[in-house]
Order: sequence, then C-alpha cells, then structure tokens
Amino acid sequence: MNVHVRMCPHCMHKHERIEELEAVVAELLGEPMVCVAGLPPSAMRVAHLLSARGVATRHAVLLAGCNGDMRRVDRLESGSKMPDIWVHQLRRALAPYGIVIETVWGRGFAMPRESRERFKALVAEQRRKMGLAA
Repeated sequence: MNVHVRMCPHCMHKHERIEELEAVVAELLGEPMVCVAGLPPSAMRVAHLLSARGVATRHAVLLAGCNGDMRRVDRLESGSKMPDIWVHQLRRALAPYGIVIETVWGRGFAMPRESRERFKALVAEQRRKMGLAA
C-alpha cells in the first residue's frame, strides 16, 4: 500500500537529513572502526560524526560517543560534560594534523570543511596502513 504523507517543507528537510545521516551511520557500521592519533573509539565516533555533518549538537555528539546506546545517553544527558571531554580529546589529538573543531555557541560543535577533508584523508591513510580497503 502506497500512502502519501504530506509534510511541511521544514519537516521534509529534516526527513531528508535523517535519511542522509542514516546512510552515513550504515556506512560506518559496515566497516571496522579505525582509530587515529591514539583516540578512544568514543572520540573517534564523534570525529566521524563531525566530519560527516560539519556541525553537530551536544545531543548528537553524546549519542555518537555513546554508540547510540540510549540507556547510556539517558544516564549521561542531564548536564553531562562528556561531549566537552570528547571534543577536548579530539582537539588535542588532531591539532598537530591541522584539524580544528570549533564551538558554535547555541548550536554545538563544528568541523570546518578543510578540517573535515584533512580528517577523512588521515583516516584513509590509516586504513591503507592497516591493509583495509579505502
């Protein structure tokens, strides 16, 4: 049965964005996690999120860092500093590679386009070193 649901333009944009992010997550889940610069997996998931989206809210960072475990997110959500800790780890570890993560007041965190490209190149280089497909 084909049902047409009418959505406002704003909701359609959100729906398209959700589909785009689901595709990114599916791609990431389909391949082994490659950690760079000695970062823990939770921080790497946050870095992948920022490299895919450019800008992410604190909640999205928390969700990525917790690997989608809603029980863990629910425990941490109220005033959690974990997103700040993961971003601090990322900034410290990725700065030598010229990768920048900015705080966007009222929105969350951002990885500028040039930094996203550098991060993706760094991950691709690490994958090659590990003998994984690029």
